[in-house]
Amino acid sequence: CYATDGGFVWTMGGKINDADAESFAVCDDGVHFLTGGVRVPHGFGKDKNRVYYYDYVGKTKWVKKARPETFHSLNDGYFARDDNFVFCGDTVLREARVEHWLKIGGVFSRDDRRVFYFDREIATADYDTFEVVPSGRDHVQLAKDKNNFYRNADVIDAATFDEMLADK
Repeated sequence: CYATDGGFVWTMGGKINDADAESFAVCDDGVHFLTGGVRVPHGFGKDKNRVYYYDYVGKTKWVKKARPETFHSLNDGYFARDDNFVFCGDTVLREARVEHWLKIGGVFSRDDRRVFYFDREIATADYDTFEVVPSGRDHVQLAKDKNNFYRNADVIDAATFDEMLADK
């Protein structure tokens, strides 16, 4: 995902102009798998001043609120945290409580009060009964709670949910 010669740092999106090549470190394996097992560069890197995120789309992004000294990636191409914030890519999970946050499956996560899909809260989720259901599909995340069934962050009916499970 990242390359350096000790003087500069690059991604497929080009040179990272502000990166300090001397202190630059890769934070994860830098790979994301697309449908069919295609590998693309995807992940976090940091130097002594900043944290960076590259997702194979355009330029490398600066993770603005991240503190390099306490930052660590979950090595899944999406989630990371430092001592103040939880991140999904270069975006902060607003109001996520770091000390209680954990990934619960796929791109679903939770803290002690909320359930999240990628970087947004699922307002309809029943916290106590929410669970991720493996779908066997690359880009379909299924979950359920006592009130609803979910495809990604969207509420779906029981018949659609069952159909998606049957199509594994």
